[in-house]
Amino acid sequence: MSRINIKIYLLALLLLSITILSFVAVISKKSKNTAQIMIPKLLQLVASPIPTPIPSPSPTPSPKTQTKSQVSADGKVELIINSRHTPEKQSIYSFYVKAKDEVNKKLIFSQTVDQQTDIDIPFNTFAPDNKYFFVNQQTPNTNHFLVFKTSGEKFKEDLYLDITTFYLQKEIANQLVDVTGWAAPGLLILTTKQADDTQGQSYWFDVSNHSFIPLSTRF
Repeated sequence: MSRINIKIYLLALLLLSITILSFVAVISKKSKNTAQIMIPKLLQLVASPIPTPIPSPSPTPSPKTQTKSQVSADGKVELIINSRHTPEKQSIYSFYVKAKDEVNKKLIFSQTVDQQTDIDIPFNTFAPDNKYFFVNQQTPNTNHFLVFKTSGEKFKEDLYLDITTFYLQKEIANQLVDVTGWAAPGLLILTTKQADDTQGQSYWFDVSNHSFIPLSTRF
């Protein structure tokens, strides 16, 4: 090989080396720039707090409705009392009357009381002619016996007669114990006790004039 050829060969080899070094430098620079971009993003992702899921509030359950009912002796009419508790610790009572030959029931009365009060339906709630019915409103201190018209019409004073209140207003010596049922249409039987807790005199309560009639027989 001549000297000229050797010089050309060495020059070509030098150019090839420079080209390779330049390419390596460019690749290294791009890798460095990529790393500089990716590393902060990765650090940002790692440092970012994971959001805590917020639980959805549980739906408030609807108050359950309880139902009591009693059919008249002849089966022609039925008294239905629905009750439900409220979040305010009260009870809502609704009185309905339903005739045997009717599809829909009729709202007679609705009342809101505290949850310590209960309203019970006696088995003989209806008068013999089904004109009236009575219920027992029980409180921690006393029982109030309430009389209603089956038609839903008002009495002269109100929608119902409170026998207990009338009895206390009469200032009768014996204490009212119970209303046991109907003696006749418009006449309810009352039992009492004396101050020494022995059995007291029995009475009729006349729905028509709100009077108390002493009886010779004790019930």
